[in-house]
Amino acid sequence: MVLGVRRGIDGDLGTILPHARFGNHLVLGLTRALFGHFFTDLPPFRAVAFPELLALRMDDRNWGWTLQMQIRAVRAGLRIVEVEVSHRRRSEGVSKISGNLATSLQVGAKMFYTLARERLR
Repeated sequence: MVLGVRRGIDGDLGTILPHARFGNHLVLGLTRALFGHFFTDLPPFRAVAFPELLALRMDDRNWGWTLQMQIRAVRAGLRIVEVEVSHRRRSEGVSKISGNLATSLQVGAKMFYTLARERLR
C-alpha cells in the first residue's frame, strides 16, 4: 500500500489547520502505541492492489475508513510505503471536516472509536 503523505510547499505544514494537525498527531501516536506501526499522516491519497484491498474487509463507511485501512494493512502484513506529496492551501472554499471545529471533534471521536474497535477486533 502506498500512502501519499501531505507535505506543504517547501515543507510548510501550515497548509493543514492547527487543530487538524494536533488531531492527526494524537491519533497517530495512539496508533503507534496500540498497533506498533508509525505513520506520519492519515492521508486521503492512497493506492493499494485491489485483491489486497478486498482482503482488508473494510467496513467503515465514513470518517474512520482511512485509519481502519491503515491499521488493517499493518495487521495483514502489507508492505506500506509513504511518499511525500505536495499540498497547498485551498484556493477556494472550506474543508467539510477541518473547516468546522464541531465537525472536527465528531471526526476525532470517530477516530477514537475506530482505534478501540480495531484493537478489540
